[in-house]
Amino acid sequence: MNVQRLSRPALSRLLFLLMLYMANGHVYGEIPVRNYNPFALMVGLPELRSAFLLPSGQTALSINTSLSNQWNITSAEGEEIFIDGEVNITDLNFRLGYKRLEFSLNIPLLAYGGGNLDPLIEGFHQALSMPNGGRELFYQNRLLFSYSNTATAQAIRIDEPESGVGDVRIAVATQLKRTDAFASSIGLQLKLANGDTQSWMGSGAYDLALFNNFEWQRGDWQTQIQLGLVFMQQGEFLSGQRESVAGTLGGAINYNMLSSLWWILQYDLHTALFSDSELAVLGSGQMLSSALAWRSKRWQAHIAIVEDVVVESAPDVGFQLGFEYRPPTFTGTGN
Repeated sequence: MNVQRLSRPALSRLLFLLMLYMANGHVYGEIPVRNYNPFALMVGLPELRSAFLLPSGQTALSINTSLSNQWNITSAEGEEIFIDGEVNITDLNFRLGYKRLEFSLNIPLLAYGGGNLDPLIEGFHQALSMPNGGRELFYQNRLLFSYSNTATAQAIRIDEPESGVGDVRIAVATQLKRTDAFASSIGLQLKLANGDTQSWMGSGAYDLALFNNFEWQRGDWQTQIQLGLVFMQQGEFLSGQRESVAGTLGGAINYNMLSSLWWILQYDLHTALFSDSELAVLGSGQMLSSALAWRSKRWQAHIAIVEDVVVESAPDVGFQLGFEYRPPTFTGTGN
């Protein structure tokens, strides 16, 4: 082909087709967030995921780092909770498509500390004439997570930085239906009990989650819904106060702003995770996330901000940075 003979319209069409190739196939639009309240982290809540499972032979490697600033001092009859600090989680994820199944492994690296965001958040609140909720009465950038309940004889506390491997999660999902415009899937997730309970790395219990996903694509828009149930053991962390079953709901709207650039708005909810408590922080949780994502054929990246919808049901504010890579599909796995 003689490049010099290409007209300007032809070059424009060629550039458009190249951009389309770079973003071909289904894009995975969910934000992999969950409630980063240190108590909710002890439960195997399923994150919102795509109903379009990986094709057979496809793998995906991702890393997501989340940082959330925590502040909550409340009490009720016989109960008291104090949450002041920052939670950092780096999730290492591996996914594999095999025939009509998708297998996944999640390894969380968890760290608690005093952090550095307190001055920024308090200054932001003051600039907008917003209340600080008593933050200004305590030392900045310190760590103290504690809970006591006289009725259940609970008393737990950490006030020194802790880090380690959290409870590992493994999952399998199967494709129920898939077209160019719609997909549905169903799956199971098992949270293991490998994390150390004394340092709040894990609950000392196994949790089993069932999730059902639906997804629609139309033009520049993508919509996702996930329904879930979590069945919990008591374990060592707040033993006797963990609910046996909790429900989850997640939904996301994605908009293709420009070429490979997407905007995402996501809502996540879960019912109460702990019983025998009047404190909101141990009850149901609601979060709203907004993100910008760049997606190509092999690489994806996103940056997100997470806010609590209901005060005290989740951390005040959280941030997430994530990357995903999908190597070329290997063969020999069947369809």
